[in-house]
Amino acid sequence: MNHTCKYTDLVSSLIDGELSPDEAAEFEDHLLVCQVCREERDALKELSGMFSVFRDAVPPIG
Repeated sequence: MNHTCKYTDLVSSLIDGELSPDEAAEFEDHLLVCQVCREERDALKELSGMFSVFRDAVPPIG
């Protein structure tokens, strides 16, 4: 069964620091009760960590 949550779209905004402090706190409270959003947060954090190795990469000249 595929479970969804109407707030899942906010997960990336939370991770990217795009929510206001009040919105972030409210969403963190939501994460305490919503497994769908917690799993989405964990997956996006893992993906973000994988790409972090490229943040400081210098592209070749030419």
